[in-house]
Amino acid sequence: MSIWKDTLRYKNIVYTRTYKCASTYTYNLLKTLGFENINIKDVNKEDKMFTFIQDPYVRRVKGLAEAIFSVKYETKLAEKDFVTFIKNATVLDQHTIPYSAQYRDYMNRILFLPIDSEKITLNELLVKFFEVHSPELNDIEHTEGLNKNEADIMTHYKGRIKKIKTRAYQFIKKFATNNELSDLVLADDHAIWTTSKKIVETDLTTYLTSKYQ
Repeated sequence: MSIWKDTLRYKNIVYTRTYKCASTYTYNLLKTLGFENINIKDVNKEDKMFTFIQDPYVRRVKGLAEAIFSVKYETKLAEKDFVTFIKNATVLDQHTIPYSAQYRDYMNRILFLPIDSEKITLNELLVKFFEVHSPELNDIEHTEGLNKNEADIMTHYKGRIKKIKTRAYQFIKKFATNNELSDLVLADDHAIWTTSKKIVETDLTTYLTSKYQ
C-alpha cells in the first residue's frame, strides 16, 4: 500500500502513514524533526516501525466523506442509488483500506498508536515514543514545537469538520453504513485498535518496546 513518499525514517525509527489518522500532521511534523523519505520495502529487522490509528468505524466514515468531497460528489448524497453504493463501499480508496490489509506484511513489527485515546494525546505518545527510542528528538525546542503544533492541529481539524463535512459525516454514519458488512470487513482492525488502545492506557512503557524485542 505505502509507497516511498508515505514512509519516513530517522536513524532506525520508521513512521508510515495511515490516512485519516492525523497522517498529514504527523508526516509534516516528523519532517521538521529530521525524518527522511524511504520506501517501506527498504525497512530492515532493526527498524522500529510505528503508525497512528483510530476507531476503524469512525475512520471508515471519515474516509468515505474525504473521498466524496475530493471529487466534489457531495451533492450526490441526495441520490438514493449513490447512497446505496456508499453504504456497501466499506473499502473505497486509500483512506478506507483496513489496517490489517495495508500492514499485512508488517503486523508483527509495527507499533499501532491510537490517536483517539481519552487518556493520552497523539503528541504525548510521540514524546513518550521518542523518549524510549530516540530521546534527542525531545529536546526543548522540539517539545515546544509539539505543544504548539498540537493546538494548531486541533484547530485545523475542528475547523475543517465544522466547515463542510459535519453533515456529510453524520449522514454517512446514519444512512450509508452497512453494519453487517462493516463488522465483517473491519473485525481485525477493531481488534487491533481495541488492543492497542487498552495497552497504551494501562502499560504504555511496555507497549512501546513490545514489537522490537
